Amino acid sequence: MDVSGIIKALGENFSKWVEIVRTKTRYAVLATALFMAAMFMVVLATQGPLISRMFDYYAGSNERANAVALQAIVEQDKANDLAIQRMLRRLMRDLQAGRVVVSILVFNTATGEFSDLTESHEIMDRRAERTGLRSRALSRGDVQNTLDRMFPADGRVVCMTSEVDDLPDLELQMFLRTAQFSWTSACPIIDPDGVPMGLLAVSGREAVFDRDAVTQRVRDSAFLLSGYLLRSPSAIAARKRLENQ
Repeated sequence: MDVSGIIKALGENFSKWVEIVRTKTRYAVLATALFMAAMFMVVLATQGPLISRMFDYYAGSNERANAVALQAIVEQDKANDLAIQRMLRRLMRDLQAGRVVVSILVFNTATGEFSDLTESHEIMDRRAERTGLRSRALSRGDVQNTLDRMFPADGRVVCMTSEVDDLPDLELQMFLRTAQFSWTSACPIIDPDGVPMGLLAVSGREAVFDRDAVTQRVRDSAFLLSGYLLRSPSAIAARKRLENQ
């Protein structure tokens, strides 16, 4: 049969189908449904693996999107810790200090007391490293008087720059003298709700000629650190260690 014959046959069959639909709609609908079902079975039998992969792809699109979003959060958290490290190094360099540390505090808002503190980020020079200062730790009791001065009962927070010999805690004095530090400056780190979450401390050996300028610089750095600490893996891990003690 040539092309013209095929076209003619299709036209005649189509005309018959139209007549059936017009005069016997019920049978036409049933026939159409059966035809579509048969075609679907043929496609399913011949293209089953492809259709299965398509369903799997679209069904897993939400999971893939969630995984991508989670990975982006993880990468951002890592970037926060790197930003903190860069900020601390710049602060130590600009103030000619020998040690910069971020300590995480666990603060009980009901009692107004600190349960404990631990370092989440710490940078020190080689001279301090050689003294073994990094392996030493300060407990809450070792710095309680200093904390009381920085976090008074009236709810204010106080930044302070002091000679080591003038610190109110003897244990803290002895700790800093281990690395021959002569001064230290510290400022609270507050979360967006106004709750203390930590403190930033800088210590150096050379005499401080402008105490107010040092205090202001540490205060500004503590303010900038507050946002980074909220999503810092190191800070979160330090807080969990304290809470699980």
